[in-house]
Amino acid sequence: MYNEVLIEKANILIEALPYIQRLAGKTVVIKYGGNAMVDEDLTNKILQDVTLLKYVGVNPILVHGGGPDINAALQKMDVKSEFHNGLRITDEATMEVVQMVLAGKLNKNIVSRLGKLGGKAIGLCGKDAGLLTVVKKPLTKDGVDLGFVGNIVGVNVKLLELLSMDEYIPVIAPVGVDRDGKSYNINADTAASEIASALKAEKLMFLTDVDGIRLNAKDSSTLISSISVSEINELISSGVITGGMIPKVQGCVRAIEQGVKRVHILDGTIPPEKERKYLQIISDESRRLSRLVRRMLDISQIQSQQDMKKEDFDLCESMRLALLSMEQKITDRGLDVEADIPEDSVMVQGVNDLITQVIYNLLENAAKFAAPGSTLYLGLTETGGDKAVVTVRNTGHTIPAEEIPLLFERFHKSDKSRSEDKDGYGLGLYVVKTILSQHKEKITVTSENGVTSFSFTVQLAHPMRNT
Repeated sequence: MYNEVLIEKANILIEALPYIQRLAGKTVVIKYGGNAMVDEDLTNKILQDVTLLKYVGVNPILVHGGGPDINAALQKMDVKSEFHNGLRITDEATMEVVQMVLAGKLNKNIVSRLGKLGGKAIGLCGKDAGLLTVVKKPLTKDGVDLGFVGNIVGVNVKLLELLSMDEYIPVIAPVGVDRDGKSYNINADTAASEIASALKAEKLMFLTDVDGIRLNAKDSSTLISSISVSEINELISSGVITGGMIPKVQGCVRAIEQGVKRVHILDGTIPPEKERKYLQIISDESRRLSRLVRRMLDISQIQSQQDMKKEDFDLCESMRLALLSMEQKITDRGLDVEADIPEDSVMVQGVNDLITQVIYNLLENAAKFAAPGSTLYLGLTETGGDKAVVTVRNTGHTIPAEEIPLLFERFHKSDKSRSEDKDGYGLGLYVVKTILSQHKEKITVTSENGVTSFSFTVQLAHPMRNT
């Protein structure tokens, strides 16, 4: 049961391994808000991802909004609220509600949920240890006073680095404080941008309920994948970028100018019309990645065994068991099998389950790359000395000589020369090499004229056995 849960949580991370390696030890600021916060299941998945990022060595900092909750609280208290260019006009009464909802209810709920998922989160707002120092935002170009809305002029970088580079996940509510101790509302997009800029973060991500900038807001095909600063200013002036998207893109510009390497606006929701398609993709990927994760778990388990408890077992029985386990895959590929397995027992020394896994992995590899309708060979011979030799052979494409030394490397894609199937990672052969190395056994590979053969040795329990 534990392994199944671990596999489920690890699936998406396995696909992201190259990115995780690049981000290890780096700071990623994530702004989370909009209607992406309303869906409970979606919220749980997002917070789960944030927790997992911390576990794999990334330093996430979560900045949250709370517009829908603030609107609901204001309506309940009969306090009117207006927006101007995506920013809430905040009078004193509104500010009290904003602070209560953001720094109280939402912030502590997020911290609590991260805690349940195993993360060590600390809830903060800009008033804590002078985290976000602000000055009142000046009148807009058209003369509108936004009230208690602040511009950030200082970020307590030392505090955030102290927490994020340790074992904690800072969760920040965008409420700032001026030099007189007055509270100010800060747009969450702006707060995330200023925090990422101050920290020189590796990435800044705006996770919301929109998929980015569209030339036509109602047409998803007009989504812009990348854009320059000058183009952003033109689109704001022309009215293409409006409302809540304005502080997002301005935050993107500010972050890039201040040294943040990458900025992304991502949709945290799945459109209903695409849900079935996405679920099918996820289902297919989950099956493939589950196999990959299981093999990685196998590797970790094998490598952790310092003193393996070897015992005598019948190698012929192990070969038959592996062949039986492969029966369906062999049938699906339309393959025949030639099994040259002695009727009498051949007793060897080792870990039975692991040697059986070696045979199974080699058969699986052979079946995958065998020509349809061809014959697989599985045979056992004795050297006349102290070793038995197991051979698995298939007919298909010849492996180039320069590829053979790389076959057992982790994540090496040998299938680029041997098969039309491109989803393999070569981990099965890495497991084979790992097990045999633990047993101090050898494996050889030959590939000529379309015939590929893998042969490995196993220690006989009774050397020089007469046949």
